[in-house]
Amino acid sequence: MTCHLTLDEITRDAGRGRRVCFLPSELQEMVLNYGMTPKKALECYGTKFLTTAHTCRKLCLPMKDIMHGDDIHWYLVVILMDDKQVHILDSYPSNERQTPRKDAVQTMIGFLDALFEDLYLQ
Repeated sequence: MTCHLTLDEITRDAGRGRRVCFLPSELQEMVLNYGMTPKKALECYGTKFLTTAHTCRKLCLPMKDIMHGDDIHWYLVVILMDDKQVHILDSYPSNERQTPRKDAVQTMIGFLDALFEDLYLQ
């Protein structure tokens, strides 16, 4: 997958009012491995990370993939909120790990969708 989103673009957009938001790196692990609910995420991270995330132009979520044994690979999911696009920035693409990574991203997108719905209903 080719992504045209650059670090320079992220930095440039950060000063335009609607900003780039970075979610905590452990959020993915808490959701995928421990079943964290949107309500619990709001309790744990709300004031620092999540209560304004839905107002961001770009939402960045670091994702961790445990590959073989203890080998860990990080990749970044960038969600363009206005365009409803998801980009996976992966410096180490792997045919073997492509499906588990996409499944993890889809699960997190569903989680964030439910979380933002909870925020709008408050």
